[in-house]
Amino acid sequence: MVNELCNCLIIFAEAIARVSLLVKGPSSSGKSKLVKNCVRILPPEILMSRGSLSRKALAYGEGSLEGKILFLFEHVGGDEAKLLLRLLQTEGEIAHEYTTVAGAERSTATTTREGMVTVFTTTTQKVLYRDDETRHLSVDIDTSREQTLEILKAKLRPRRPAERLPVEVFQEAFRIISARRDAASFTYPK
Repeated sequence: MVNELCNCLIIFAEAIARVSLLVKGPSSSGKSKLVKNCVRILPPEILMSRGSLSRKALAYGEGSLEGKILFLFEHVGGDEAKLLLRLLQTEGEIAHEYTTVAGAERSTATTTREGMVTVFTTTTQKVLYRDDETRHLSVDIDTSREQTLEILKAKLRPRRPAERLPVEVFQEAFRIISARRDAASFTYPK
């Protein structure tokens, strides 16, 4: 993750605001690495990381999705679950009716899941289906010649052990900021 501070700040702000995010760029441009490095500071109780989702997985999952951030590594990994994912993003709930069989008896049952889910994902596509585009803030990864040169230079530099704060410090800071965001009401200055 070289020279992507602006995108890192956007990802962090979107996590606090619970706005879905779509990072776009060509294959092997570092999209997934950027998002993965940024979401690792999120508290584990709000982050769900998935490679893919089956068609009805969201309906049968455990617990509420309220306040959760789903990091879907690649946008296409959620293709089968697009309808339920869109419903959770806009309606905050889904109800899925399915057929049950007990011997010769057939009937139906309904499973429900609640919670306005926030989705962070990546794609190589420049434009997505309109219903997906309108539910995400799109961010382009930097693929400029200057960025590529900085990445190459970083790979050639000897690695020094970095002194870093434990990720738990950032997770707790995120919890505090999020709690204040939920409790605060904004008034315009006079």
